[in-house]
Amino acid sequence: MRKKLLTNTCAWALVCLLASLGLADPAHAGATVTVVNNDGAGEGFNDPSAPDPDSTSGGNTGATLGAQRLQAFQAAADVWGDIINSTVEIKIDAEFNPLTCSATSTILGSAGPNQVFRDFAGAPFPGT
Repeated sequence: MRKKLLTNTCAWALVCLLASLGLADPAHAGATVTVVNNDGAGEGFNDPSAPDPDSTSGGNTGATLGAQRLQAFQAAADVWGDIINSTVEIKIDAEFNPLTCSATSTILGSAGPNQVFRDFAGAPFPGT
């Protein structure tokens, strides 16, 4: 239940952020957002371990722990695709790796661009 609440909270926070930046137009939104699995064999999104039986109760049908992770990431990407207005496919290179954790702090995730484009043909504004 806590994971679902956290996921919903993060999704709404992203919607609000995108809307405030003018990048989201729900009435006209529709983008294809694809998660590209960059994990190696047997780890992360490719972890062959059996999923926790309770995790399937939320509708995640992944047959392995790795498949469930990938499905969860793609579900989040699909939410973004419903919000973002773009005719260009957005590809997210993703890895499911252990991150730093101590008794007093934790890194929940990290992200950054692989490529950035500016002043491309058809850009809605200069400097975009």
